Amino acid sequence: MNRMVENKKGINRDAIKYIAVVAMLANHFAAIFLNSGTLLRMFLLGIGNFTAITMCYFLVEGYGYTHSKKKYMGRLLLFAILSQIPYCMAFTKQEIISFIGFNMLFTLLLCFLICLIVEKVPNIVLKIVLIILILFCSVKCDWGIGAPVFTLLFIWSKIPF
Repeated sequence: MNRMVENKKGINRDAIKYIAVVAMLANHFAAIFLNSGTLLRMFLLGIGNFTAITMCYFLVEGYGYTHSKKKYMGRLLLFAILSQIPYCMAFTKQEIISFIGFNMLFTLLLCFLICLIVEKVPNIVLKIVLIILILFCSVKCDWGIGAPVFTLLFIWSKIPF
């Protein structure tokens, strides 16, 4: 029986993550370099939507396995800050760099906070209020409100932390 399981072929987590990264790269290439309204641009932007859902799933899964939530959150914050200027440079339409919103790592940081709230806040009213506040904050982030909603759906679909 174990031999059958070992020989089972399929796509693993790492492969899915690599596919998501390539999809995000295709999305960003289209958003930065291709003209609006072209079929190729719309196709590549659509492919990139796979990334947000995938990253939210792996964030929720990783949250349950991590030994140090504080370090996990610190790494998300560090890389969100480091990638903010390149993000603004890539997506600014004017010649001078301008703030266009927060990058997707800030969105994932908010999603991480949702996981933390769901796990640690015992008061249901406070939990709901905090999650609603995070949803409002996510409006100014890449992936908007969709990523936190998907995070909640992934949390609710699994056994509690």
